[in-house]
Amino acid sequence: MFVQGLKNACRCLIESCQMSLSVWYLVLSAFWRAGLSDSLMIVISSILTGINIETSFQFGWTPLMCAASVANFAVVRLLLDRGANACFEIDKYTVLMAACTAQASEENILNTVELLLSRNADPNLACRY
Repeated sequence: MFVQGLKNACRCLIESCQMSLSVWYLVLSAFWRAGLSDSLMIVISSILTGINIETSFQFGWTPLMCAASVANFAVVRLLLDRGANACFEIDKYTVLMAACTAQASEENILNTVELLLSRNADPNLACRY
């Protein structure tokens, strides 16, 4: 019930084009935490309303880092196609590392990692931990 209500609220916000950056963050993070695969709709709509593809969220993560951390291949591909930085890192933690440690199926992780590598993500960076 909560998820359906959240989806409806997101659709209303997106359709009215009144989605601010803070609302975009709340929406994406809610879908990210819920692990919903249809978050692609939210990302597409947000991009179309003019949200910066390299926007930083909590802890400095970008939408690409969030999508990679759950191995959401469709969202990762969309963001990369729209110009997201495959080499993004924060505190020596890269998008590629986030994809490799995702709690997802091996197939999703493999597809996401292959895509990131094909878009020049650097596999030679070392994690600071």
